[in-house]
Amino acid sequence: MTLDFSLLSDDQLIDLIRAACIEATRRNLEAIAKNVMLDEADKAKLAREAFEREKLKIEREEAERVIREAAEKARAATESAARKAEEQRIAETWQYKDKVGVEVSAILKPTRNCELRVWAKGADKRIYVGGGYNDNDVEYYHTGTHNEKPRSIKIGFSKDIAIIKAEAEEVKAALLPVLGAICEKWQSITIPIPKFKEERQEVA
Repeated sequence: MTLDFSLLSDDQLIDLIRAACIEATRRNLEAIAKNVMLDEADKAKLAREAFEREKLKIEREEAERVIREAAEKARAATESAARKAEEQRIAETWQYKDKVGVEVSAILKPTRNCELRVWAKGADKRIYVGGGYNDNDVEYYHTGTHNEKPRSIKIGFSKDIAIIKAEAEEVKAALLPVLGAICEKWQSITIPIPKFKEERQEVA
């Protein structure tokens, strides 16, 4: 578009130029202001995004810390419970061994100290009382074999036990619940059987 200023006087032309300059300046200020506002909005957006990222990071770190602490507490509790259980098991084992040893001694009346051993292989579980695999005063077959019925007892009647064959069935009946309970409780254990002493049977 071409404008014709030939009809304007010098003063009018000067006024027009002045007005145009003022308008141009005004419009530029608005553009600058608009740009400033856009810049500030971008900065605010970036700041919000940075804040949200930092917030998420803090929340994630806090969640991870809580999980770590919970896992550590759970691990410590598990270890503590395991220690206590093991301590209790050991204490009970010795108490149990002493109790069962005296009980078996009262039934078999051994003339010397001997041992009771639980033997297990696969599903087969047995108890031997005496001097060894082929030198035992008592053999108990908890699960049975091809030749022995489950929960059957063989007594050797050696010079090391003070019972006679006439007492065999009575002795077996007394031993059966004791030896059965041992096999149910233990996969492998050795229990000392003390020499029988008559005073153990005396009532104070």
